[in-house]
Amino acid sequence: MLEKTDLDAMVKDVCDELGAGHLEGVYKQALLIALRFKNFKNKEKEPIKIFECDWERVLPVYYRDNFVGFGKADIVVRENGNTEFTVIEGKRRGANGDHRQQVLVYMRSLEKQQRELNREVRIQGYLVYFPSSDPESLEEEAPNESIKKNGSTAVNKKRKKSKDWEVVPVADKVGLAQRATEAKS
Repeated sequence: MLEKTDLDAMVKDVCDELGAGHLEGVYKQALLIALRFKNFKNKEKEPIKIFECDWERVLPVYYRDNFVGFGKADIVVRENGNTEFTVIEGKRRGANGDHRQQVLVYMRSLEKQQRELNREVRIQGYLVYFPSSDPESLEEEAPNESIKKNGSTAVNKKRKKSKDWEVVPVADKVGLAQRATEAKS
């Protein structure tokens, strides 16, 4: 499954490269690109996979086993033939609302959807806080050297670099297999 340390590294890379002050959707799209094209390595440093990801995956919402509407998870990472899922919800630092609860709702919806397909699944959830545009949360990066481009010289301006991104694990659970084990006990 997607490890927190790998997700931390990707979020840091996205935030460092983009800098602060972008809309939430810009960071989410960049993270999606990082997830799709990051080639993770196992302990032996051999390439093992490139994650399959869904952007704004629509998930059914049920009340007492009755369909009542849809929710939309920001990013859903699929692994191992759709038996392992990671739900990622991205928010800008300082956003209002109970975003951990939102991740749990998407995880339950995804679990129910997979259970109806009679699949044993493992689902984990993360809440990713992207940088705010608050000036106190920024640090200035040294300007880059002069660059020759088409015979002219240009100096890159200082870029604001964020230091307030965070990846928060929300939950990790196994569907069906866990229930079957609990029922036998």
